[in-house]
This record gives sequence, C-alpha cells and structure tokens, in this order.
Amino acid sequence: MKMLLISKFSPIWFHIMRFTQCISPLAFSNRYRSGFVAAVLCCAVVAKSLILSSLVVATVRRAQINLQHKRTATINLCKLMQNGSAQVALVQEPYFRKGNLYLGNFVNPEFATFSKHEMANSRVMPRAFVLVNNAIVATHISELTTRDVCAITIDVSVENLNRKYVYCSVYLPHDEPSPTDAFKQVIAYCTSKGLPLIVGSDANAHHIIWGSSDINLRGSSLMEYLSSTDLALLNIGNRPSFVVSAREKVSDITLCSSRISHEVTNWHVSDKESLYDHRYIFIEHLNVTSHTLRFRNPPVNKLRSFY
Repeated sequence: MKMLLISKFSPIWFHIMRFTQCISPLAFSNRYRSGFVAAVLCCAVVAKSLILSSLVVATVRRAQINLQHKRTATINLCKLMQNGSAQVALVQEPYFRKGNLYLGNFVNPEFATFSKHEMANSRVMPRAFVLVNNAIVATHISELTTRDVCAITIDVSVENLNRKYVYCSVYLPHDEPSPTDAFKQVIAYCTSKGLPLIVGSDANAHHIIWGSSDINLRGSSLMEYLSSTDLALLNIGNRPSFVVSAREKVSDITLCSSRISHEVTNWHVSDKESLYDHRYIFIEHLNVTSHTLRFRNPPVNKLRSFY
C-alpha cells in the first residue's frame, strides 16, 4: 500500500508570517506589513479555533484473474504480487494440491490467504479465493464466504484516519442461476452495514454493457439484478479477458459501490503474462480522506511578539 501525505501544517501564526515575508517590498512597506499581520492575527483571536484541511491518499493496487486451477498460473500470480504489481488479488478457480491451496514457495508471512477452509480437505475445492499482502490489514468475513464467494474487509489507516472496505472474489458458475444467492447476500450485508464494496468476478455471462459482443440469458439476468443495486460497473472498453486460439470473450467484471467509484481508477486488462487463457485485470484503489486539523489561537502575549 502506497501512502502519501500531501501537506502538513505547523502553527498558523508561523504561516502568516511566512506569507507576509513573501510580499514584495514595493507593495507594502515594513510599517504597513506589520499592520497587516496585526490585523490578521486579531481576526484569529476572535475565532475560538482555526480549521485547516489536508488530504491523505492511500493506494491499493488490486489484481483480478481466473487461474483455471493451473499450478503455473497460480505461482505466476504469487511472483507478480511479490514484485509489487498488486497488493490484493481477487481470484477465481485457484490451484489446489492434496486438498490445500498451492502457492509454491510463497507462504506466510509474505501473504495472507482466504477461502472456504472447511472445503479444502474435501473433493469440492473452493472456486473463490483472496490473496493479500501481509502489509495490509485484512479480516476474513467467514459468514459470507462459500465455495464460490470469498469476502474480506480491508482497513486503510493513514495518519490515524481509518476506513473499512469489503473486497470480494465471486465465481458465478455457468450451471447455476445468475446471480447466485451467495453473491446477493454479500451485497445485502454491505448495504445493511454501510460498507463500501469492491467485487472481482468471473461472471460466465455475456452483455454488451461490459464489452461482450452479444447478450445471453445469464448476462441479461445478471444485468437486471445489478441495475437494482448500488453497484457501479468499472469495465472499460471491450478488450477480452479470456483468450484462446479459437475464441475470445469478455466475461470478467469488476464492480464497486457507486459512492466510491471515484476512488477506483486505471481499470484495464493487462498485457502481463498470466500463463493461461485468462488475462489479468488491474485497478488502483485510491483512498482519499480529508484530514481536518484544528489549531487553538495563540495566547495574546505571543501575538504581541510579532509586531
């Protein structure tokens, strides 16, 4: 997570003095400039406090991909995250070996992994999975996680300012109605708790709204449901996210709560090698928070020392 503090403020009287020192001598003589300082500071005394604001920005780079249960594609994703290309990955159909998620040599404490754990030792493998860099504070929402849905919360904390988001990987199987009840439950949960939501999904559905060349029944059903929610579609253009020699299609979608759509930027289907037929989708989540700083007025004896 990349953090940037745009500005900080030291005591306000110091800034007023710096400002007046920059005024051209041709515009104000020392005599009038002193009077100007006195007038500004007297106005500050009348107010109980002065409020200034700065902006705090935190960037979370997020990848989205269906790994098609492929070992090489799964290891490639870990390498991509290790080199800093992404801090969070919303994954569908990861690779499991002997009932456990296979990450090669990439294990904790480097990454935190989230999926439906009780399925890991059965023949029914999870198809939704979230991989998070351990530098990010993430918590599993186990009551929402199923075989095809994995939800976590991510806490973004900068300069004592805290915001919580729900990140969710969703696989919508082609042999079940779209959307699934598990996906609907995630949306209902976030709506009831007022939590902003970001979703990466292999929808297995076609619709021209997200760049497909046609509309099928699954796409029509999913689009009808999404239009009744507060979710915004982030897909841009019609570049396919699934490519094989015989065909290509757009079936992967990215969604977020409409109130944070301005925070999510640079959505694109990447040229980075995925080592299989699905391509990476990247976004940058820019969490911009207003940081309000209050300053008490200086004592009167300190005001007198300036003139």
